[in-house]
Amino acid sequence: VINIMANFFKKDDRKEKFEFKSKKIKDDLEKIYENESGELDMEHLEKNPKGRLRAFFSTLFSCLFLVIVFFMVGWLIFNRPESEQKNNPESKIQKSVVLTVDYPTQIHSGDEVVYKIKYKNQDKVKMTKLQLLVSYPSGFIFEDSSVKPNNEYKNVFLLSDLKPFEEKETRISGRLIGKEKEIKALLLSLSYEPANFSSEFQELATANITIDKAIIELSLDGKKQIIPQKDFDYLVNIKNSSEKDIKKLRLVLIYPNIFKIKKTDPEFTENIKIEDIPFESEYKVWYLENLKPKEERKIKISGIFEGEILRDLNLDAKVELGDEKEDYGVIAESFLDLKSLQKNVVLKLIVNGSEEPKSVNFGDNLSYSLIYENKGEEDLKKVKLKAIVKAFQGEKEVDIIDWDNIKDENKGIKKDGEILWTGNEILKLNSFSSKEEGQVDFFLPLKKMDEINSILEPGQGNVLIKSWAEMSIDELGDEKIEMKVKSNEISIPINTNLEFKAEARYFNDDNIAVGSGPVPPKVGQTTHYRIFWKIKNTLHKIKNLTVRAKIEGRAKWSNKKNVENGELNFNPQSKEVVWTIPELEPNSEFIESDFEINITPEKEDVNKILILLGKSTLKAEDEETKTNIISTFKPLTTDIETDPTMSGRGLVEE
Repeated sequence: VINIMANFFKKDDRKEKFEFKSKKIKDDLEKIYENESGELDMEHLEKNPKGRLRAFFSTLFSCLFLVIVFFMVGWLIFNRPESEQKNNPESKIQKSVVLTVDYPTQIHSGDEVVYKIKYKNQDKVKMTKLQLLVSYPSGFIFEDSSVKPNNEYKNVFLLSDLKPFEEKETRISGRLIGKEKEIKALLLSLSYEPANFSSEFQELATANITIDKAIIELSLDGKKQIIPQKDFDYLVNIKNSSEKDIKKLRLVLIYPNIFKIKKTDPEFTENIKIEDIPFESEYKVWYLENLKPKEERKIKISGIFEGEILRDLNLDAKVELGDEKEDYGVIAESFLDLKSLQKNVVLKLIVNGSEEPKSVNFGDNLSYSLIYENKGEEDLKKVKLKAIVKAFQGEKEVDIIDWDNIKDENKGIKKDGEILWTGNEILKLNSFSSKEEGQVDFFLPLKKMDEINSILEPGQGNVLIKSWAEMSIDELGDEKIEMKVKSNEISIPINTNLEFKAEARYFNDDNIAVGSGPVPPKVGQTTHYRIFWKIKNTLHKIKNLTVRAKIEGRAKWSNKKNVENGELNFNPQSKEVVWTIPELEPNSEFIESDFEINITPEKEDVNKILILLGKSTLKAEDEETKTNIISTFKPLTTDIETDPTMSGRGLVEE
């Protein structure tokens, strides 16, 4: 190919080839643009389909020619001596370099281990720039190597070149420390470059050694079932099970922060900094000097669990061995799982069907359910249940609960805001079996506002009802424990006491006429009545208060009104009267609005009581409890029941 291209471009032939090519181009153009009369027509191109076909094949052959040229050049550049092939059905190419490692699969913790690292060149090209990178397992203490390490961490080794088909070996030795049954993994990475190639290649290998026996035997003993506010003792035993002295040992005890250590024997070492301590845990450290073969050391820890224990916990004892740099690694570890009895006793309080009930009103009934369950494996004996219900205004306890009208089928003992149930009232509390549950229901009414007017003080804070339950357990199985479990606490806000009255009057409270016309009402004659709306807000500030009612039947708006606070308006289209107050502070007195309605009966109304004003509806928002308050009052009629002077005289007469 190269010769053909060279001959084509020889200088001696350039002129002749140029003239030949020019003539050929001219002939081709004439064929393409020649019209039927033999003249050249440059406006039309599709005169010679054979010329187009020839051009297509010419281009195709040119492209194929270039592809062949590039393929041959690439083959010459990138071809290098082939490796020997394995004699298998798939004829896979062998690796240029093979990396292997010989090692013991099991050792005792602390024993010496030797890694024999072998690397072989399986190619007929020399391998250069060999570098071995070693990732040691945790607990490996480096001692020696046949090739000097190239860094301070002693994990990088620069190796000599490998001749074709040459094999070499390097050794790394040290001590391997770990816990029994722990697997220690060594990772190797060998990088190299073939002599005839500028790219780097890499081979990997691993070595996994299992620790079959620790040089230290470690045990942690003590009570596994724990309860709050009770003393517990734990004992750590450490033994050298090897035939050699062990130096630079230390014990690390990791324990939950609710366990308060009172005393240790021997004393622990102060001000030792250890990283990676679990959240909500604390630790103590004891340094152990030379531990002789078969020698044992004991460490006693005494303490108490403070506060609630709502989950299982554990104690973690670790024996660590230090090296010449004072770096410590774990060689033995023992856990003690601590089971929370308190977690296994479920005590839940529900009020009005919820653990987060909404606000209530004075005079409401509170429905309580006390649910208890033993999730543990042992029976609970001599159990007592207690429900505590107290009401507060601010910090002051107030008596707004009607204890005299409590409903309790189990007839618990009532005293000072508490109800107590024992095995005398509920038989199963004498021995509450494993996996058993129970429930106590009772109903507690709140006093009405008119019963406690003298107790509550407007503007002196929110009124809350706080409720919770307690369970006391004297025995677990056959063991005395004296444990208490507390339920969730529920705080129920009480809405402001918003009193609302609607009255139709002919005479006011001072017996002064505020109406006019005949009473009872007469056919064809007009009687005027006065409607009063009264509101008293006792506890909290309220917002967006509205009172509305519709004038019914023959009644008409007289366009006479008075209002102390807010606005009072009448809508002629809807015949609705609306009183609006944007904000209303707590007050011990009623505020009023009033307006006049008149009615003129007709003959068909005789002996009937006529409706003056439909149902009155009050709506407002309690700013403290964020609760919408709705109150209604029945329709008002010509019978004017709330007027003591004219009440009962509402039948229309002729």
